[in-house]
Amino acid sequence: MRQQSSASMKPRSLVFNWIQEAAKFTPRLKVLDYTGSSRHSLREKFAEYDLIITTYGTLRTDITELTNFEFDYVMLDESQAIKNADSQSAKAARLLRARHRLAVAEAGRPVERRRPVDVGATRRRAPNRIIFRFHSAIRN
Repeated sequence: MRQQSSASMKPRSLVFNWIQEAAKFTPRLKVLDYTGSSRHSLREKFAEYDLIITTYGTLRTDITELTNFEFDYVMLDESQAIKNADSQSAKAARLLRARHRLAVAEAGRPVERRRPVDVGATRRRAPNRIIFRFHSAIRN
């Protein structure tokens, strides 16, 4: 039985690099680039892929359609995009359905050093951790 697809949201500048790295280091992983103007027809193919990579902008734009899918993992890369819990990206991320949810904080900027106004992405103390679960971190 095939597992559900996972989804990874990231800044646009990282999408191409992630796709190249996946091809290089995990060539059997089926990765879908869900970006660009022709992406809409790709939704019906989600189940054929292991990982769907998209941007925070696409997440915000397509959230109504993306809530129709249940992912195995939803991963928010460079999660400073959701540091403000009231932002459209954070609200959209909360609406995604997934068995597991992970947020990866900005590399080189430990979560515990963020000012209180920046803690929307974590809303909890996570000393010395870069990866943390975001379902409780950005919950209303």
